Amino acid sequence: MRDALTGIPFPIVVKPSTSGGSDMCAICDDLDSAVAQVNRIIGATSLLGHINIGATAQEYLRGPQLFVNTVSAEGRHLVTEVFEYTLDESTTTPTIRAAHTIDPRCDDAERAVEYVLSCLDALGVRFGAGHTEVRMTTAGPRLVEFNGRMMGPSIPADIYGEIRGYSQADVFAEVIRCGSVEEVTIPAGRHDELGWYMLSADVSGTIRSVDATPIRAVPGVVAVGGLPPAGATVSVDNRVTTGSLGMVWFRAADARAARGIVEEIATLEAAGTVFDIEAAA
Repeated sequence: MRDALTGIPFPIVVKPSTSGGSDMCAICDDLDSAVAQVNRIIGATSLLGHINIGATAQEYLRGPQLFVNTVSAEGRHLVTEVFEYTLDESTTTPTIRAAHTIDPRCDDAERAVEYVLSCLDALGVRFGAGHTEVRMTTAGPRLVEFNGRMMGPSIPADIYGEIRGYSQADVFAEVIRCGSVEEVTIPAGRHDELGWYMLSADVSGTIRSVDATPIRAVPGVVAVGGLPPAGATVSVDNRVTTGSLGMVWFRAADARAARGIVEEIATLEAAGTVFDIEAAA
């Protein structure tokens, strides 16, 4: 294992080869921490319920992280939306906190789309939904990962319909019906950006109470759902980004307003207004 990792430039990202949602994902600054993370991964049960038999090491990329959602048929690709992530990398465990759509005409979106479409062609993607994550580095877009599925963790039809007029799931269903992307038209005229925020806890323990009232009062927030009940246990040992502690959905006039909403929600969350947790001994 050390031989395989020796000589590569650090920092790197080490994660299970077949999992998702930031499961056991870590930024490693040196060889020792990388080997320790690989040892932690191999043989452990993944978020998906599988025993990890492999780990993936990737170059750590600096820059904003976007993801491009697509639907493909007969080797032709249709972009449904481009999202920008809000990431927390204050520790060695990178955590997705939020994401929001961005104007597809902006420079980053256009460059990301062009790059992702070239990746889909290089991978030979012929049919299906796609969720491709890229980092916008100083050298241009760079691939983080391609997922042959729709985006996660949730695509509420009512929220997407109200804010965007459609969702990736709607477009994929229509492509399945038609058999071709050329016969599918994405509804136009919805200009607001859609975003979501995944609530999380900063300490492990048992939830005494949950109060999302302050977050529901944030201008732009349209829904809060999936909140855990009082008595549920939470852990920060392996921060996964699955929305298991609840999700906040919001709309914003533009990307700048969306970032402002994310900051306001994060401030409320950090102040302990959502979860009252009895810390584990």
